[in-house]
Amino acid sequence: MMLENRSFDHMLGYLSLTGRRPDIDGLRPAFANKYEGRSYPVHHLDTTALDMDPDHSSSAIDQQIPGGSMGGFVASGAASLAERGVGDGDPACVMGYYDAADVPVYDHLAEEFTVCDRWFSPVPGSTWPNRLYGLCGVAAGSRDDRPEHVPPLYHQPSFVRHLDAAHVPWRWYSFDPGTLRLADAHYLLGHHRRFGYFSKTGLPWRTVLDLTVNQKLPSFLNDAAAGTLPPVSWIDPAFTNFNPLGFPVNDDHRRPTSKTARTWFRPPTTRSPQARNGRRRCWSSSTTNTAASTITSRHPRPPMMSPKCSAAAACGCRRSSSRRGWSRARYRAPCSITPRSSRRS
Repeated sequence: MMLENRSFDHMLGYLSLTGRRPDIDGLRPAFANKYEGRSYPVHHLDTTALDMDPDHSSSAIDQQIPGGSMGGFVASGAASLAERGVGDGDPACVMGYYDAADVPVYDHLAEEFTVCDRWFSPVPGSTWPNRLYGLCGVAAGSRDDRPEHVPPLYHQPSFVRHLDAAHVPWRWYSFDPGTLRLADAHYLLGHHRRFGYFSKTGLPWRTVLDLTVNQKLPSFLNDAAAGTLPPVSWIDPAFTNFNPLGFPVNDDHRRPTSKTARTWFRPPTTRSPQARNGRRRCWSSSTTNTAASTITSRHPRPPMMSPKCSAAAACGCRRSSSRRGWSRARYRAPCSITPRSSRRS
């Protein structure tokens, strides 16, 4: 599972702060940002719905994590408030974190399965470059989204093409039109048997105009209940920034709350081909901050993207990362590896 807009410290940093998991490299009481002569320490948030959305742009991220120092989040938050004309706004919320009571699903994953505290977002940039990395392994040459008046249509070959080439069945479940149609032009039109809704309950009236989904196909919930999920299943939530059909938003953006997002998250969502052959199933679920607009502390110093790195799968960079603006530090994201057949000892 790829989780947008939430950092490791924001979601799982409390594990070390409370002393419950000293083996995890999380928050420490001394962590803070300084801004205009004032110290802004890490603190527990009183709400999971936040009024301020940290800037997603690449320039803002450069300010937030300058050279990996992680010391510019409050300054960037203050700049966002000033741009909105909120003169008396408090940017302290960018130093906030949740605890076990706020994020019980993720707390369960952390307690029962492996936690990765060195999982970094692919691109130090906006939403779509990171989504593209998740689907296509490349960010279309930019760290920023397209301008608001330009549709987010890209022409990047996705991993799904390899599934088709190998004749592996798959299906893309979503609320609004699937992100695959926007990322990979090969799937922009047609392929209707590959696209279904997550649920057919309470469909907005505008779905009758939706030509991207075969309305007769079972939903994800129907297929899961019937045991007819294909070997590879992908689920898109109802995104905040792309909601043409009017589904109630349930992604993990600042609004709605992280608790709302968990109403549809029931890991896992991908079944291995071996499951169909009667072998023991192994589910793999990870949470990754693909859109590097995070709320986080100044910890830790992230790795730099190396222009000479050939271990793309390990560190998330590519040989082309020497392009200007790409050899930079990135955000650390919450990640839990959850094989169904084993738990953390």
